[in-house]
Amino acid sequence: MTQRNYPDFYRPFEDMHPLSPEQLETSRQKFDKLFDSFVLDHMKDVDIIKLAEDMPQEANLLKIIEVDSQPYSLWLRDKERQESNTENVFRKDEIFHREIAVQRKDSEGQGRERWSYRLCDDGIVRRYDGGDVWAKQEEKKKLGMQDFPTLRVHEKPDYVELSKARNSNIENSIQNTRLEADMGLNNQPVSPDEIAGLKAFIDSSTVL
Repeated sequence: MTQRNYPDFYRPFEDMHPLSPEQLETSRQKFDKLFDSFVLDHMKDVDIIKLAEDMPQEANLLKIIEVDSQPYSLWLRDKERQESNTENVFRKDEIFHREIAVQRKDSEGQGRERWSYRLCDDGIVRRYDGGDVWAKQEEKKKLGMQDFPTLRVHEKPDYVELSKARNSNIENSIQNTRLEADMGLNNQPVSPDEIAGLKAFIDSSTVL
């Protein structure tokens, strides 16, 4: 683990470099292969949801895993592609169709640092870092606000509420998120080496 409680394969944004088209395509292929393999291994636990009649269907898979005695939640989402007007609101690097999200759990089972790998609408895999979710929620509670429910170890997720809260959070913070992305501080393309590190991390885990 690094000082910031991320696994060793995680590359800080300041250490990320521009990637060639070939590297971007390799990352996408590695990401899709990892996603498909994990879902196939746990197909019986996949939940299919549809938040509203006019919204795309989603396949969700959430597992609690352990790596070197450290628990994490692992959330995979696959969203059905369909024509919509979201392009008028979001940029292609803000619309994603597949996601692998990882969140560290502390000794009390609270969800802490959360980051995710997203296959975006332009075919590029990017990493979005949400930071220490529990600490942010505690600060917002003090201000009378809360926008993302946290999960304890072994707690069964309510995918509808999680998705609604998460989408609301993204929409509310889109300008800040966009500014961070433009400055290279978040939502950046991921190298094939980091996807390989993510695969090794998941492959070495124990599903609790």
